[in-house]
Amino acid sequence: MTMLDYVLLFMMAGFSVFAAVRRSLLQCAFGLAVVSILLTIMMFRFNAPLAAVFELSVCAGLITVIFVYAISLSRVHTQEEEQQADHERKLRYGVLPYIIVAAGLVIYFLQAPLIFTAPPSQAVNDVREVLWNQRLFDIIGLLLVIMAGVFGVVVLFKEKDANE
Repeated sequence: MTMLDYVLLFMMAGFSVFAAVRRSLLQCAFGLAVVSILLTIMMFRFNAPLAAVFELSVCAGLITVIFVYAISLSRVHTQEEEQQADHERKLRYGVLPYIIVAAGLVIYFLQAPLIFTAPPSQAVNDVREVLWNQRLFDIIGLLLVIMAGVFGVVVLFKEKDANE
């Protein structure tokens, strides 16, 4: 990985934290779109153009439009509700930047040889070999994206139940 890749990863982590802690849902949606665009650049750099095009068109494009539309349908909160939610969010996510920096340093210094190895140049016909031995980093990324989406849905339904 080059220095540009590390800069892109750092920017992705920064915009992810930005999207998680902002009060404005609209700013959160655009923060997630920026993360998706940065991920698209990473995918192009790692020679995965089909995945990059899919990420850009669906995640950065369609999902952002759906988020903005859903936000436009949501109710307006009072100033007191916003301040209380902001205080709770700071308590809940205050440690998150430190965890991200620590994880980034651990990954940087360990250089996890299993994850960051380049695939061999010869062609492999076995799908299991490709997925679990050569593209493990992609699988881990997909699992993290799925878990983040599940976490987001759980948080949205929890807040909806608390407001009702």
